[in-house]
Amino acid sequence: MEYIGGGYPDLPSRSLYDDSDDESSDTVDSNYVPTVWRLSQRSRSTDGKLKCKTLIISVSADTGGALEQLLHLHRTKPMATLITPTAVQLPINQQSTSGARTCFCYDLSTATTQPHDVVLMNCKTRIPAESAFDFVHTLFEHITPSSRVVVLTNRPHLEYVTKLTEEKHEIVFPIVRAVGTSRAYAEDTLVNIQQSLAAPNIVDGVAAAVMSHCEVHKITATVHVSFHETAGVGDEYYETAMLHLPILNECGVDVDSESSTSDAPHVGLPASTVYV
Repeated sequence: MEYIGGGYPDLPSRSLYDDSDDESSDTVDSNYVPTVWRLSQRSRSTDGKLKCKTLIISVSADTGGALEQLLHLHRTKPMATLITPTAVQLPINQQSTSGARTCFCYDLSTATTQPHDVVLMNCKTRIPAESAFDFVHTLFEHITPSSRVVVLTNRPHLEYVTKLTEEKHEIVFPIVRAVGTSRAYAEDTLVNIQQSLAAPNIVDGVAAAVMSHCEVHKITATVHVSFHETAGVGDEYYETAMLHLPILNECGVDVDSESSTSDAPHVGLPASTVYV
C-alpha cells in the first residue's frame, strides 16, 4: 500500500500469538464492549448480510453532516445500523435513536443503478481509536463490496503538510487529498487526482483500519481527506467540496445540486476543481 510516511499507521491490535492468562488481560476482556450490527427488514437480506458494488464510508461528524444534508438522508430509512460501543451501553430503547453514537447504512442506488449498487455507511461521530479495529471488522463481516471502497474523512488545515512553500503555492482551503491501496493505484483509480497525500500527513483511526483491511484482502480502496479551516457543518463550501468528489460522481451518487452553494465545486467539473 502506498501509505503516507511509509509503513502502516499505528492501529489498535492484539498479538496473534498472545495466549497469556494474566489478570490484566482478563480485566480488559471483561470490560470489552463490541460494535453491534443490526439489519432492518427493508434490506431483504436472508443471511443478515449485505452485498454491494461500492461501499462509501463517512467517518467524521463534518462529512457525515454534509452527506445527510445533501443526500436528504433524513427522508430515508436506513437498511442497517452499526451501534458503536458508546451507544451499546445505553438503554436498548435509546440505541437506535442515538444518532450521535450510531452509524447508519443507506442504499444510494438510483433509477439508473441496481439496488444495493452503492451503499453508504454514514457516521456522524468520531469512532475512538481503540474501537477502530472492531468497528471495521464488524462492518466488513456484514457488508461485502465487490468493486471498491471509498472513505471520506477530514482534518484541520493546520495538519496539512505540503512539499511546496507558500511563496510558490498559495493554499486555499478546503482542499482534498487522497491515498489508496496498492490495488487502487494499479487500477489507476486515482488517475484523476491532482495530488495524493505525501509524508508526513496522517491517516489513522477507522480510515487506516479500513485501508489495512482492504490491502490485506486485495480490495480497491481510497481514502479522501479534506483539510478545512472551519470546523463544523456550518461551512457550506466545505460540505459541498467534500461531497462533490469525482469519485462519488463515478459511483453514481445522486447529489442534490439545489443544496450546493454558488461558490462551491459542482458535480461533473474536472477533478482539478476539487483537488487543488
